[in-house]
Amino acid sequence: MDLPTPDAAVSPGWTRLAQFGVRPFLVLLDTLAVGIGVLGMEVVSRQLDVDSPARKTLAFGAVLVLLFWLGGLHRSRLSLSVLDDLPALAGRWLVAAALAVLGQIAWSRAIWADYLIDWQFLWGAVTTLVAAVALRAIGYAVVRRLRSRGLVAHRALVVGAGRVGHQVADILTSHPEYGLHPIGFLDADPPHRDDDLPLPLLGGPQSLTRFLEAGQVGNVVVAFSTMKESEMVHVIRACDRYRCELFVVPRLFELHHVAGDMDTAWGLPLVRLRRATYRSPAWRVKRLVDVLVSGLALVAIAPLLLVLAV
Repeated sequence: MDLPTPDAAVSPGWTRLAQFGVRPFLVLLDTLAVGIGVLGMEVVSRQLDVDSPARKTLAFGAVLVLLFWLGGLHRSRLSLSVLDDLPALAGRWLVAAALAVLGQIAWSRAIWADYLIDWQFLWGAVTTLVAAVALRAIGYAVVRRLRSRGLVAHRALVVGAGRVGHQVADILTSHPEYGLHPIGFLDADPPHRDDDLPLPLLGGPQSLTRFLEAGQVGNVVVAFSTMKESEMVHVIRACDRYRCELFVVPRLFELHHVAGDMDTAWGLPLVRLRRATYRSPAWRVKRLVDVLVSGLALVAIAPLLLVLAV
């Protein structure tokens, strides 16, 4: 059974860009903020005719972007809010500033000279933080606008056609700014008739693997269904080898604490299941390095092996 076509017309170009999520976009915005901080310090230094701390500001910005990455501030999210990111942004900024000061102290000790800390770079650091917050606010507004207009929309299936499944479908349909476009339910024994469902019933949870294998959907929201949890775990694990984002509505979600690394949709907590290790880009890079290093090592020791064989 083929999945229905989304109502919104999505151009192929936007579809190709959307498959990478917001991570590259956020990295670009933070890099641009660092560039603004460095350029600002260069311009001010020329106006005041003093030594420019642009290089120190650049080093600070590189550390700051790395801390943003390690802190999960570049991860793909459904709900984009600069106010939610502000505490984490400020905390990473303080850590980066402290590391910059300690780095200058260590450098002065290493060269055994009276090296004075150039506190002017902190103005560039402050400019970088302000630019990062402002650019993220603008970028989030742009992403929400693109999602609301259907230019960035990810097809999603809702596993479970009960009350929670209805709530998930209603929220995602009423709020397209989250970027998920629900197109159907998967439930072997739905509590409601097909006519009462807000979305078409496309089969049971066992059909999920077939839809993912055909590449017809890239996101799955697992709500409560009549299927046994042990069987549901088997289905989810089977789907993990496909390019798919899995969201799970936690039990007792009305009382569930929304952590900083969780996704939310209009107050509904969604746990994004992490990708398997072999699906992550870091694993692919590590695998490539392992193959190259082992291949070069075999070529280098091949003459010795030949001598030992003889």
